[in-house]
Amino acid sequence: MIYKHLPKDFEVNEIYNLEEITKEDEGHGKIYYYFILEKTNYTQLKALEKVANIFKVRRDDIHFAGTKDRVGITRQLISVKGIKKHTFENNIRFFNQRLGPDLKLTFIGRFNSRISLGDNLGNKFIITLRDLDEEEISTIKQTIPQIEKQGVPNYFDEQRFGYAGNSHIIGKYVLQNNLELAVKEILTSLPPKPREEFLNFSNQIKENWDEIKSQNQKIISSIIKSAPKFYKNECRMLRHLHDHKNDFPGSFRVIHKKLRTLYINAYQSYLFNEALNKLKPLESLESLDTLELMHKDLDLSTSYGKIYKKLIEEDSLSQAAFSLQSSPELLQEKTSRKVKIYASNIKIHCITKDDEFSGNKKLILSFELEKGAYATNVIKQLSKQNL
Repeated sequence: MIYKHLPKDFEVNEIYNLEEITKEDEGHGKIYYYFILEKTNYTQLKALEKVANIFKVRRDDIHFAGTKDRVGITRQLISVKGIKKHTFENNIRFFNQRLGPDLKLTFIGRFNSRISLGDNLGNKFIITLRDLDEEEISTIKQTIPQIEKQGVPNYFDEQRFGYAGNSHIIGKYVLQNNLELAVKEILTSLPPKPREEFLNFSNQIKENWDEIKSQNQKIISSIIKSAPKFYKNECRMLRHLHDHKNDFPGSFRVIHKKLRTLYINAYQSYLFNEALNKLKPLESLESLDTLELMHKDLDLSTSYGKIYKKLIEEDSLSQAAFSLQSSPELLQEKTSRKVKIYASNIKIHCITKDDEFSGNKKLILSFELEKGAYATNVIKQLSKQNL
């Protein structure tokens, strides 16, 4: 089974109640412009930067309800503050003409309150599964009623761990207060099938790490010059090391706070997934509604707290590390996550010959999920890849 083969194979439409979101008047006299942002194979951060640039507003003046995947076609509600009315129509037209079809903005209206994280109700997914044989199709058909009735373990899926699948490793290094390894891991990160320019950059970092540490400015400048054009954060980090010998904490902090926070979140997510895996054979998940993510005040005497304790000790960490005394701006609040989720309105739309993989079939299905749940996790459960 293959999914996300083409952008159109993974379509996400945010579910929200516009009347509920906009009914609260903040009373500040501020006007927020609402749009549907449609993006194709764009990271959300990059797409929002493009919106900020076209309207000449700060990135922090753009708000959204939930984070969307890079791969696929996604549609979500955003609000923008500070748009100039007299240039608005020209700017949105230019945005759609210049950046379409990969990015598109559809104006919804002007309101007195902004969108906040969590304002969405969930997401509807339309997904094409490819390269299926008859046995796989039969498994999916048989598993749908089971999933609708019993739900599935609410794992964090691959998107949570970054394009290279190593965000939790970076988070672990930050918690260990080993910023040199965290910086090196970021600079050498590679996706599963890296382009040659990405691979070359990563190899340069590895081969010249001692020179970078000794502040060989000539070599650092050379690496920056040869960096892929999308490697903006990586270049900022290297420039800092060019100017400040061995200042790995400073190099790490040139990254936006939200991204740095995601590394900690990823490690917490890794621990949650591991705890969920170990709890399944130990006790019925029916007895647990939620698990707290690991944090500095977690009760480690609970069934899952004991699992967390063992896992972090294996990573040479203690609970005190989650106080993040060396990086207090990354301190996490207490957060809980449901141990199970239920996909609703699961529907198979068609099963036809696969036009991309000769000899097998494709299946198009749709379903809805509450916010914070991963469609790819449900797909794996449907095909029993993760059961």
